[in-house]
Amino acid sequence: QQQQQQLLGHTGHVYAVAFSPDDRMLVTGSADRTVRVWRFQSPALPVTATATPSSSSSSSSASPSPQALVLTGHTNWVSSVAVSPDGRSVASGSRDRTVRIWDISGGAVSGAASGSGACIVLVGHTEDVRSVAFLGSGKTLVSGSHDQTVRLWDSVSGAPRLVLRGHTGWVLRVACSPTGRFVLSCSDDNTLRLWNAVTGAPGPVMEGHTDKVESIAFSVDGRQVVSGSKDGTVRIWDAVSGAAGPVLRGHAETVTGVAFASGGRRVVSCSKDRSVRLWSVAQLGLPPGPVRQDTTPDCVWSIEFSPDGRWLLGGLKNKTAQLWQAATGLAGPLLRGHVGAVTSAAFLPNGKQAVTASVDKTLRIWDTATGAPGPILHGHGAMVACVCVSPDGRLIASGSWDNTVRLWSASSGAPVAVLHGHTGMVAGLAFSPDGQLLASGSFDNSVRVWDVAARKAVRVLLGHTDDVNSVAFTPDGMRLVSGADDCTVCIWDVSPGRLQQPPSPTAPTSLTTAPETTTTGTSAGDSAAAAAAASTGATAVVRDPALLQTLVGHSSRVFSVAVSRDGAQIVSASDDKTVRLWSAANGSAVAVLRGHSAGVGSAAFSPDGRLVASASDDMTVIVWTKADHPLPLSQALTTAQVEAQGWSILWSAPFTPKLDVMGAQWQHAAAIDSEAALMFAQLQRAA
Repeated sequence: QQQQQQLLGHTGHVYAVAFSPDDRMLVTGSADRTVRVWRFQSPALPVTATATPSSSSSSSSASPSPQALVLTGHTNWVSSVAVSPDGRSVASGSRDRTVRIWDISGGAVSGAASGSGACIVLVGHTEDVRSVAFLGSGKTLVSGSHDQTVRLWDSVSGAPRLVLRGHTGWVLRVACSPTGRFVLSCSDDNTLRLWNAVTGAPGPVMEGHTDKVESIAFSVDGRQVVSGSKDGTVRIWDAVSGAAGPVLRGHAETVTGVAFASGGRRVVSCSKDRSVRLWSVAQLGLPPGPVRQDTTPDCVWSIEFSPDGRWLLGGLKNKTAQLWQAATGLAGPLLRGHVGAVTSAAFLPNGKQAVTASVDKTLRIWDTATGAPGPILHGHGAMVACVCVSPDGRLIASGSWDNTVRLWSASSGAPVAVLHGHTGMVAGLAFSPDGQLLASGSFDNSVRVWDVAARKAVRVLLGHTDDVNSVAFTPDGMRLVSGADDCTVCIWDVSPGRLQQPPSPTAPTSLTTAPETTTTGTSAGDSAAAAAAASTGATAVVRDPALLQTLVGHSSRVFSVAVSRDGAQIVSASDDKTVRLWSAANGSAVAVLRGHSAGVGSAAFSPDGRLVASASDDMTVIVWTKADHPLPLSQALTTAQVEAQGWSILWSAPFTPKLDVMGAQWQHAAAIDSEAALMFAQLQRAA
């Protein structure tokens, strides 16, 4: 018999429940106007939160109900609750038209006064707040209301960020994509709407339900959406295009809750007809096996060249990592074993092994020749966001949403050390060329430089005004490059002399804005980029004297940075769909590479500096080469052959892509022509 535990304390109907990411905390919201936080010594047992003791309580667990923190302050029913990814904050939405964010990191919360310091009250909605959700790393909170709007808030300060208008009825639920890039909302206007979480731009409107849409959820990979409606149906949608998929019929009344299960192969739904239904792959109208076959393209989250430059390694959202020949694009071994999306991948210096990091909280070591799995590295308490390998191949470093950096033995997979200090998820890592330093970039807006041998931070670099996503050392180890959500790339002095100096803040020493063309002055693209950076405070913030330059040019978040092996150039990849090349010497712009149709999550130089590879959420890997170093022509492959071989280099624009180039002539390395034949060819720069 399933063990069960009742949580007693609420004096009104319980309308909302939410677990913390580690399952050790449950938050409930009630018609009694309170929010309760229940803590468990171990991951929670199945629980039933009730307003009054139940007569059947004798059949439940004999263990006493845990003591709850009681958060008071709302003046009407609490209709929705959410827990931040780090488990330190709770958000609640109420019929009193407010949203509240509670700091529960200290384990105790005082009263309910907004001035107590324990709670921030967000005022802006003019009707009942029906739903709240944390976006991405938790720095943004999303709320939906009967006033027909969706609002985005800074969860630290409570400041409003965006108001999304478009629904013509009550907004009943909001949900956030796994990447934190999109917000989904549903309404009693019978529709679902997708929004860009950064700009607020509206995306597809999903129409098909014949009554109000009560519940929504993203799949784990963010590629699909499921919805439940008062019309009694469950519907599956493509989250990119908004195209309607299967319609699941069976419930006799309103579908009040939906979720993806088993990695997207199943959907679970609950209804006012008092039933819970689990829909199988066949009922979803999908082929047997995984929803997305391993051999078909998927969103690529990371990309890296092998030490000899012959291979590319990509981490995919479909839980695999893929090897490709860098010169021809032919697929090599597929690395399968993770049970969550692969967020990052890196070669060991010998090129014979690789390590991958995953949403499943683990790292795995692989044989790159055969794809055979090696040790599995357990230890992180949340998804692992990044991984890198020391130059001598002896250590693996990983960064996680649990805010820690971990060191592992590359030979055995055994844990070596845990580095604490960041207060936000660790998104980027890089060893210095001599292996003595390790740099980490975090969603706490900082870059930390660690002494690997001493296992301690020797410098905290402050200057970015938003999440830091990526870091890279120059080949001489004297400088460090970082990219962040504030749309900028920063270059830091990390020479021994500078690291030994106290980090007294000063004004920025240099600010470089990238021109879009070779003409003098600032173009419209630059103005937008500069405005985006300025809106985050990037050009006005007081900065660490170690900051040498701030490169401005991207108009959205910078996800990845890398430095060429000769130290001459920097490459950056952004959510603005572009890849940019910069001079490492003076920060001037070298090239803007356009071709991706979605955000570019990763970019890397080949060891000889002749190629740049970029990976995107548009499910493509693009290899760029200079005109004086053309790639060899490969045989033409039909689309069917491409899919059969797991090819991930695709191009859907006209045969000659548009490239904005300055200085060196760069070419696109792959394209699909009007006959849909995929081939490599030397393409001329667009006129």
